[in-house]
Amino acid sequence: MLLDKFHVDLNEDMSNLSFKDLDIEERKRLLVWQARKNLETKLQSDKDLQSLLT
Repeated sequence: MLLDKFHVDLNEDMSNLSFKDLDIEERKRLLVWQARKNLETKLQSDKDLQSLLT
């Protein structure tokens, strides 16, 4: 799982980080974190996707 591979903690708030100020490893962590947060948002708002979870 990408969260484990890149040591991403979903409880950590990375929304205030600037992509340009990060090194390559930190950028990878930020991109994985952002993708996961975007997926969570989409799952909450999309009824068809919600049905896949149950």
